[in-house]
Amino acid sequence: MSHGALRDAIGLLEQVRAFSGNEITIDDIYLVWGTISYKDMCYLIECYINKDVESAIAKIEDIYISGKDFSKIVENMLVIFRNMMISKTAKEYFNEKEIVIKDWIIDISSKISEKDLIEIIERIEALSREIRLSNYPRILFELLFLKRFELKSKEEIVENPTIKEEKNVISTPIVNEKIVAEA
Repeated sequence: MSHGALRDAIGLLEQVRAFSGNEITIDDIYLVWGTISYKDMCYLIECYINKDVESAIAKIEDIYISGKDFSKIVENMLVIFRNMMISKTAKEYFNEKEIVIKDWIIDISSKISEKDLIEIIERIEALSREIRLSNYPRILFELLFLKRFELKSKEEIVENPTIKEEKNVISTPIVNEKIVAEA
């Protein structure tokens, strides 16, 4: 959370201690820092990879209601996707590192291609820039998931010829009506 800076870590610890007293829990740290637990982060990432938009939107609403900082969540998501990419491309380097959710990262990264990971990392990085300037970070964060769902819908249309044919049948009369109306 402090990204290796000792002063940042000490400052965070002092904030948490002032907030919670002498007994500090990990939930206190998440609350003060404005982020979510690894469990919730893993859940969101699994929803994203599996294109489970409904579950993701419900979780995002919970996150919003609890007052979390979406820019920090996006930043943490970016680091996890980066770690997924490294676990696929530089396995020995990755295996030597101390990472909290290393086994989960290795498992989940096996379910997604390197090409998809690169695309996801680029999207999340762009979102991290946009979200800092936005008055509506929740909406931008939800859009990340909705765009993923849009890709799923397009894939289903290509894979299911029945849907593709129905789409063409529906669009043809509309085109013909426009042509007749113009003539």
